Amino acid sequence: MAVSLVTGSPAIAADAPSIQLRPTGDTSTGYFVLPAMPGQTVGQSVTVTNPSDQAVSAQLGPVDASTGVNGGSVFADSGVPPQGDGRWIHLSQTNLQLAPKANVAVPFTVSVPANAGPPGAHLAGITAWDPAASKASEGRGADGQARVKVTVTSRTVVGVDVRLPGGGGPHIDIQGVTSEARPQGAYAVVKVRNNGGDYARGSGQLTVDGSFHAPLTFGTAIPNTDFRMPVLWTKTPSNGTHSASVVLNYNGGAARWSGEFQVGEELKQGLRNRVVGAARLPNNKGILSNPIMLIAGGIVLIAIIALVVFLDRRRRGLSATHPRQPAEARLAAPTPTGPQYPSQSTAPPIQPQYYPAQAAQSQYAAPPVQPQDPVQAAPPLPAQPPAPAQDQSQPQSSGQQGGKHSR
Repeated sequence: MAVSLVTGSPAIAADAPSIQLRPTGDTSTGYFVLPAMPGQTVGQSVTVTNPSDQAVSAQLGPVDASTGVNGGSVFADSGVPPQGDGRWIHLSQTNLQLAPKANVAVPFTVSVPANAGPPGAHLAGITAWDPAASKASEGRGADGQARVKVTVTSRTVVGVDVRLPGGGGPHIDIQGVTSEARPQGAYAVVKVRNNGGDYARGSGQLTVDGSFHAPLTFGTAIPNTDFRMPVLWTKTPSNGTHSASVVLNYNGGAARWSGEFQVGEELKQGLRNRVVGAARLPNNKGILSNPIMLIAGGIVLIAIIALVVFLDRRRRGLSATHPRQPAEARLAAPTPTGPQYPSQSTAPPIQPQYYPAQAAQSQYAAPPVQPQDPVQAAPPLPAQPPAPAQDQSQPQSSGQQGGKHSR
């Protein structure tokens, strides 16, 4: 179980570790498996390798192990004194100078206390890192001021699995379900513990209020450690009591749990206070904390005011140069001049903007037809010379004058 780890902020990239660790001689597993008895001391050796073309300084130390979120082995940070099974490991050297491509075997011992605790597997680790390869990085706020300083250290860990007699296999115990506010919404968190003597892996399902179902999967669960399995539940939880049930299948065994958990105003307040990543403004001051943003905003505001004033003055100047006529003057029709034409095809066009509808009708309407006396006979027509031939292509008169016509 040789693991490469990066200590620091996960958002900051780091180079691959320049130091490698492996058990001396035996490379079949990549980590140590040491059977031991309570009160016994076991000796071993770890090989430290510098694969680079440059000399490096290496520091070594023991570390504790625990089960991470959703399972998996997690080792403590470098330089942190162990508080658990890591205290059993004692290294003969903790500082090395490694030439390019060099391999150095470092002996160590594992001293198991007489009251070592429950039987079965106990996991710890040995870590190595190069202090000179650490990188410091500063996070800055919107005002350019430094907010946080992070030192990133690349390190390598090899697992030390001490096996005490007895213990049996894994035993998963579901301890309950709680709720938790996170930036994405309200999470239902399944709390689990491996009370057995061996490692466990498994999967299952979470059900909330009979309608919400979510699959569950967990990696390596170290014996006698607790871990959590958070699941995104809802963005709008309701206050009150909620029912939940959990089923987990692992290494040929199964665990079940059903019960209730509470949601109160505290969870909702936590959701209102959550902002994803960098969306939260530093010190809650917003752009007021940035003088550049204030200056830019002022310039934009002045430009808008100047544009409004310019457009208003331009409108006033056009009104003074070209005064608008009253409505009565615009509607008054001028007296038409020239002959009046009864035919619409030859009459001058009527301008609608000057002639109201009633005036146009009265001006160009044909005179009424005078009825003739049916008793009196019409006088004889005088002799007339032959009429000249007319152009048939021209339209005939529409008979606007009324009465009877004869050719």
